[in-house]
Amino acid sequence: PGGGEGEAFVFDRGPGGAYTQTQALLPSNPSGGDNFGYATSLDYPGNLALIGAPGGNGGTGAAFTFAGFRTLTQQRELTEPPPSASDAYGYSTAIDALGDELLIGAPFANDAQGAAWAAPNNPIG
Repeated sequence: PGGGEGEAFVFDRGPGGAYTQTQALLPSNPSGGDNFGYATSLDYPGNLALIGAPGGNGGTGAAFTFAGFRTLTQQRELTEPPPSASDAYGYSTAIDALGDELLIGAPFANDAQGAAWAAPNNPIG
């Protein structure tokens, strides 16, 4: 995408050690300036990805979970509670090794002091 929407790519490592792109990920509602893919995290088994889009939602930012085996599909869109303009929620992301807990950073929250939010990985809610 050419308007700053962003994209994230999934690669599989083959038996000879070569990597092959298997999938391109996009959020369900891309828009210009989202910067989707600015931050990416993957759990240890590789079945859960957390992808930040710090320019999403008009600059408040967002993060997206994608899950699956071999093919990842979008599960959730997470937004800052409560959203605040230009906080860049999704600027940094982390997942614990088992994929149980998510951590999403917003460097410009709290009058540019920054903040991070922990969230359980709950694909349903």
